[in-house]
Amino acid sequence: MPDNAAVQYFLPVTIGMINLSLGLGLTPTDFRRVLDKPKAVAVGAVAQLVGLPALGFAFATLFGLPPELAVGLVLITACPGGAHSNLFANLARGDTALSVTLTAVSGTLTIGAIPLWMWLATRVFGVGDQVQLPILQTMTQIFAVVAVPLALGMLIRQASALWAGRMERLVKSLAMLLLLIIVVGSVAKQADQVLEHAKNVGWAVLSLHVTGMVGGFGLAVVTGLNRAQHVTVALEVGVQNSALAVGIAMTLLDNTTIAVPAIVYSLLVYATSTALVLWSRYRYLAPASASGPS
Repeated sequence: MPDNAAVQYFLPVTIGMINLSLGLGLTPTDFRRVLDKPKAVAVGAVAQLVGLPALGFAFATLFGLPPELAVGLVLITACPGGAHSNLFANLARGDTALSVTLTAVSGTLTIGAIPLWMWLATRVFGVGDQVQLPILQTMTQIFAVVAVPLALGMLIRQASALWAGRMERLVKSLAMLLLLIIVVGSVAKQADQVLEHAKNVGWAVLSLHVTGMVGGFGLAVVTGLNRAQHVTVALEVGVQNSALAVGIAMTLLDNTTIAVPAIVYSLLVYATSTALVLWSRYRYLAPASASGPS
């Protein structure tokens, strides 16, 4: 099967599987928690859905990125939080429940946010003629690969938490393996070009990631959230769903170059997030710290 067919058909399925695995870990309570911790959820959501994309535009401009790489940097910021942010929040002794809720909320709201941010990015960076992104069609396709699998996973968990737990690990592992195979196969034929793009965008991606975490942390502090929530908001803003960004770039946008920032991001995010986890565990939050009410 040709490479473009593999990307066109298998990559959306793979992204759907990733969101299915996320849904298998969610319950309606994760959404209702918005009413229990409205302030913390609002701070995290604004930082992630508005503040982070603004940083994406700023760093793309500051580093003078070529237009397609600039769009790719903004694309990362437009995507929802990654499922790994929940794991990092737990390891950091943060407010894991808040992390799960923010992931669920951002995953829902970005169905509309991604097309709007991408439309704006293509206009700002002057690639609107080369990169076509019909908003309604894009929202429909994102709904199909994000919302539908997410809801299906939640329904399965509602029916049987035991089976959902078993399926979650299997589906997530298989999806990540397929994603790795597809991405590696797709970029192999233009490896030199992709490597050169990665060098150009590396510092911008690292700056975006670190500044996003620091900014999220600072916003949580100044708005009066508790310490566990400081770390949680920082991780939710700092750990985005780069797999979804790769999928959108290579399918909806049909542009490997736009996917490069997300690929680089996925390689950097674990090292920097681990550093925050270690600092939080051993310097910022005492082992017995609790994540009190907001």
